[in-house]
Amino acid sequence: MFRLIRPNLAGAGVLVAALLALAAVVRPRVYAVLAVFLAVLTAASCGSSSGLASAAANTAPASPPSGTTSASHPLRGIIAPAATLVGQATRALGVVPNPRLVIIEIIGTDIACDGSDSSNYPVFGQQVKAALDLIARQAPHATILLVSWPGRPLQASKAIIGTPAVPIARANSASEMCSPFDPNLRLDMKHIKTWTGIIEGYESEQAKVCATVPECHTDNGRATHFHVRTSYYNYTNDWDYQHYNVTGLAALAKFMWPTVAKILNLH
Repeated sequence: MFRLIRPNLAGAGVLVAALLALAAVVRPRVYAVLAVFLAVLTAASCGSSSGLASAAANTAPASPPSGTTSASHPLRGIIAPAATLVGQATRALGVVPNPRLVIIEIIGTDIACDGSDSSNYPVFGQQVKAALDLIARQAPHATILLVSWPGRPLQASKAIIGTPAVPIARANSASEMCSPFDPNLRLDMKHIKTWTGIIEGYESEQAKVCATVPECHTDNGRATHFHVRTSYYNYTNDWDYQHYNVTGLAALAKFMWPTVAKILNLH
């Protein structure tokens, strides 16, 4: 049974994905593979621990689309165990011990929006560093990619104006200081600026620790420039900013492909 983990709740909601032992790549097919990856990533981040374990087990042996990989380097699957980042990395490497690429999307439920986030940055950094060191030690041939928060709160908030997501966005805010909409459901620029600044604080800490691990790469902020469109969401009671529909996932996968290709030297 999946439950929603919203990005504005306090906690250590973190995610690890081991993806793509690639040799030869046909680019359009890889867009599709990355879209599938993002879809599983999104579903997994909404799950309970038992649900995630099942998703990991069911996903790991997946066969790649025709033309995506060579026979000797198949798609190995996507792993999301449901614990702390180090715990997730340990479990992921137990299922896929030699990933070609490890993608980590971590910033989300760590955000408290209660005035304590700046003091939490070093703790967050220590958690990320511990996971990076573990991955680098146990999978020395893996390339690690840390992904920024896709899009930005202001642009995404503008995209959902006029949809049922607006009252949900306000109701699910961790606190008033980060609420993107005021009581009249109009954009609250002050609070959006606060929320964005907090996100950027975590991203800065993430980049700092990544720089200490040779195998680690950031996306250099590319994901932050992803242009969120109204059509990229399914508008249900489970709506949140970081969970896109198939159209949105495909668009994000295509947008992020140049970064993936660059760090894997696929040109």
